[in-house]
Amino acid sequence: MRPATRPGSASDPKRLRVLVLTNLYPPHYIGGYELVCLDVVNYLRSRGHAVTVLTSTYGLVGPQIEEGVHRTLAFPTPPMLSLGEQIRREWQHYRAFRRALADAAPDVIHLFNLYGVPQSLLHAAHRTGLPVVYDFSAEWLSPQCADDPWLRFWAMPAGRPHRKVAKAIVRRLLDRRLPTGRESLDLSRCYFTSKRIREIFVSKGFPVAGAAIIYRGVDLRRFHPVPRRFPDGPLRLLFAGRLTKDKGLHTVIEALGLLAKTGAEGRVSLSVAGPEQDAGYAREVHRAIQVSRLDTWVRYLGLIPWDRMPELYHDHEVYLLPSIFEEPFSIGLLEAMASGLPVVGTTAGGSREVLVEGENSLTFPAGDAAALAAQLWRVLDPNLRARLAVAGRRTVEERFPLERILSQIEAFLQDAVAQHRAGRQGGVR
Repeated sequence: MRPATRPGSASDPKRLRVLVLTNLYPPHYIGGYELVCLDVVNYLRSRGHAVTVLTSTYGLVGPQIEEGVHRTLAFPTPPMLSLGEQIRREWQHYRAFRRALADAAPDVIHLFNLYGVPQSLLHAAHRTGLPVVYDFSAEWLSPQCADDPWLRFWAMPAGRPHRKVAKAIVRRLLDRRLPTGRESLDLSRCYFTSKRIREIFVSKGFPVAGAAIIYRGVDLRRFHPVPRRFPDGPLRLLFAGRLTKDKGLHTVIEALGLLAKTGAEGRVSLSVAGPEQDAGYAREVHRAIQVSRLDTWVRYLGLIPWDRMPELYHDHEVYLLPSIFEEPFSIGLLEAMASGLPVVGTTAGGSREVLVEGENSLTFPAGDAAALAAQLWRVLDPNLRARLAVAGRRTVEERFPLERILSQIEAFLQDAVAQHRAGRQGGVR
């Protein structure tokens, strides 16, 4: 009998040891990015790869280390700290990274969203000499990591000559252990979840024009159509997302107000599912509902647990995606289409790579309440809804099955490790 080999060993090159870095990780999460990370981790583990996750303490009272998951990073990073406090905080995170690195003994480091946790960890990851793979599903990385307080401090000019000299000396001493962003990040191993998000990164000066596109996927067994259960009563509309301005719920409320003025009373209802991430914005939406007298039209469901999402889609008849920002790539959009819901949405951001007006969806310009109201009138037609639902399901079946997408990510990681090993053997550094 041959001796067993651990993942990532020379005699078992296809199985990897992976260290995943991400700001949030289920069951403590806010949006779809974190759920995608969970899908990737679970898939890699099911394929025999060893995966360790380093993430934040979000949702906990303090650091916690579980089997395969280090929840030890503070979240979010405070914008204003003294230099001493910043050094202590960075040191704590650096130690957390080194501990996870020792535990994982990885062949590759896979970076997801680091918004809200120290981005000096990006430099720490590259300094290991291991291949570093980026998953870009949002604009969390800014040029020179300028959104990170620690790295921004060291990049700022010191002013007077003596302060400039002193700052340079301190930085040089600290940088031996705590990265201060002295080197550029290597983004040669990254993939994007839409062409549009890649275009945005290119426009900001990142050298990623040739980077791969790996779209998001949806579990077609978990999210599937069911016979519509509401032959009578108002058409049940669903908005599912964070209650922030960029998600565009206010456009929906304004459109409903227009419908109310044109005799649509009792013909549609709206469910709002998601966390009130911006309390001020949520109050504005509530006031707009009261002013337009839509209280009986709208109900708030709050944050729906992930395991109840299929039921949520099945309880509604139309999915709304009114985003007014460059939506990187909506997971909810794919889930709704897979569940047989016709979609009425904007094509801002990556959504334009999925939605085709009149074929698999109805679309409207971002922020245009009148255009949305007109599309809602159209979607009252049951025959149109049925046709869009079938076409939407076909779209995700043909282009976005989860298993295929996850296998592409696995292959990307394996290729990154293989190229890195080949470079080392060939003497390339």
